[in-house]
Amino acid sequence: MEKASAKTVLFDKAMELFRSDGYDNVTIQQICRKSNVTRNAFYYYFDSKEGLLSSYFENIPRFTETLLADVLALPCDWEKLRYIIEAHLKLAESEGLSVCRAFVKVSMDGNGDLLAKYYVSENVTIPLVRSCQNSGAIGNMTEPGSLVYLATRLLLGVLVTWCCKNGEFDLIAVSMEAFRSLMQPVL
Repeated sequence: MEKASAKTVLFDKAMELFRSDGYDNVTIQQICRKSNVTRNAFYYYFDSKEGLLSSYFENIPRFTETLLADVLALPCDWEKLRYIIEAHLKLAESEGLSVCRAFVKVSMDGNGDLLAKYYVSENVTIPLVRSCQNSGAIGNMTEPGSLVYLATRLLLGVLVTWCCKNGEFDLIAVSMEAFRSLMQPVL
């Protein structure tokens, strides 16, 4: 087995700390100590704790690609689209409230572009939306690229609200209801 790079170790250990102790409670020194690397090594790979967090989204395209095997087994394009969206929501929810808040804060502070990095693969979602529109499964006939763009922002709005309300509602249920309302499925 290949030894993980220092960058990967830093990222993985930082995420463990963020999940267990809360993003705001974790220092770069703690990340370095847990990763067994120097501060210089940290700053070689990341310009800040926010920069490290922003790198999380580099893995989202790979995450989407791993979903494809499961997606292909589903019976219709609407179910495929719904599954992809729900899987991304479950991923966000599994990171926890503290980490999700940090993602949103980093994005709003201008240290990262949450939407640009988290935009679900256009190569997958836009053709699914187009197919659903053509088959009559989606009633909203807005151009598919624009509809995916709007859906992404709608879901981010639900995520921000979930963070602001301390996770007091079911993120997945509310997000999926908003998504269904936007898409107007005719099933």
